[in-house]
Amino acid sequence: DPRLLRGRRAARHAHLLRERQRRSVRAFCVLRLSGDAAGRRVACESWRVDSGACVSCFKTLCKLKMSKIAILISGRGSNMTALLNAIKTKNLDCHVVCVIANKKSQGLEFAAKRNIPTRLIERNKFDSKETHEIKLIDVLLSYQPDWILLAGYMAILSPKIIEVFGGKIINIHPSLLPKFKGLDTHRRAMEAKENKHGTTIHIVTNELDGGPIIAQSEINVLPSDTSETLRHRVLEEEHILYPLVLEALTKKYLEIKSFKVIWHQAPPMFELENKAIEVSVKPFLKIKNIV
Repeated sequence: DPRLLRGRRAARHAHLLRERQRRSVRAFCVLRLSGDAAGRRVACESWRVDSGACVSCFKTLCKLKMSKIAILISGRGSNMTALLNAIKTKNLDCHVVCVIANKKSQGLEFAAKRNIPTRLIERNKFDSKETHEIKLIDVLLSYQPDWILLAGYMAILSPKIIEVFGGKIINIHPSLLPKFKGLDTHRRAMEAKENKHGTTIHIVTNELDGGPIIAQSEINVLPSDTSETLRHRVLEEEHILYPLVLEALTKKYLEIKSFKVIWHQAPPMFELENKAIEVSVKPFLKIKNIV
């Protein structure tokens, strides 16, 4: 009976999937694709293997091996876009489980068009910062992210959320920390007549913009620079440095344990997609305890 055969195959399929999820090993569904008598062979770029498998189950098993990323934004999400593009073009072993914004933004629309789950948790819909963050924590916990990347999230996180996700929250800040913490960094750099400016990626702690530094990118302040041109040039650096750090995390060049930054090796060299853009990324690496 063909129906009985299909039922047995479905049961076998479910059993194998449960077993391999439990073991978390490289294993594959034995079912052929529905309607394809000859079966089909599909490639999994994450594991670099080739095996006959049900495509949907194969993708599910691949995602089980990937790091789960949550991205928090407040605006158009240009850094978020750079991260998403890097994940796709470089085939990074991670996937974005959600994009969350604290106000209506273009970034949410962009993420939705890429079929990424989005959540709008507007600050002005809550009576207090505390109740807003309780909702944010609940939503984040439902996605169980391995990393939370702040990409232009214009809000100071409370000690409560840092306690819940301690050491897993990463931020990008438009200055060479510890200089110019807070807002208006480019104007303040110009007023201070700085020769160097740039961007910093750091772990978020209870101290505003004071967490351990992961990497920095430095540029020269030009005589012709204004606050606006400086902002634009630093933003170009951000769009390269943030994906570079994410790649280092997924490839285990970089490890973060209990708010401690450990670089096992320097990140790989990168190629600029747009050769006309003059970008000079010089990662500042806190290389300690190399193993």
